[in-house]
Amino acid sequence: MNTITILGIIIALLLTIICYIATSNIYISLVVLLLSILYFMLIATRLIKKNHEKVERYHQCYHFINTFVISLSVKQSLKGAFSSTFESMDTAFKNEMTGLEEMDEIEKLSYLSSYFKFHNYHLFCDLINLWVEQGGNILEMSAHLINESRLTEEYLIQCDRLAKKHLFEFALLWFIALAILVVLRFALAQFYNQIIKQMFYPVAVLIIILLCLGTIHLTILRMNKVEIRGWDDVK
Repeated sequence: MNTITILGIIIALLLTIICYIATSNIYISLVVLLLSILYFMLIATRLIKKNHEKVERYHQCYHFINTFVISLSVKQSLKGAFSSTFESMDTAFKNEMTGLEEMDEIEKLSYLSSYFKFHNYHLFCDLINLWVEQGGNILEMSAHLINESRLTEEYLIQCDRLAKKHLFEFALLWFIALAILVVLRFALAQFYNQIIKQMFYPVAVLIIILLCLGTIHLTILRMNKVEIRGWDDVK
């Protein structure tokens, strides 16, 4: 069970506890528990993992392109550049390359087009093919590509910062809103005893918690609006 799933279950349990404290209604609380767990297990986890895979894959791609170009400029050999770059990559990349030892370097780079599904990587492969055919200074030839890749990397880092900021603001606002329900139960006991008898109150609490789940979903969708040319064309 991964961290995202565990966090989702914790949030589902917290929402259920808050619902029960606010309503003293076990049935509505069980509905909240069921809906929350289903949402986090079947929808939220999938969306977050999909976005995480895309961003992490681009970080890998950015590192691969930069390292390969620098290594190639020093060693002037595709085999030496690929070997040096391979050693600097993470375990996920190395696992992807398992069983491809018999391929030559051009074939390996071409194969990685299905792993790095980004426009910049396809340009990189074209650039390497051009270097093989015509030679030249690979650093000068790849200057524009490296700059474009760097800008995309900086864009992703900025998106991550903004996402964390928005997530904190969202969590704070809903913490305050849900805390009011708990305060109503304990600090205003007399008033609570009056409204708890009204049919609309438990339903209203359920609607509030469903709105919370809805805004969680919208927040996740907003955080996932990170477009990287190439990947989004095929996903």
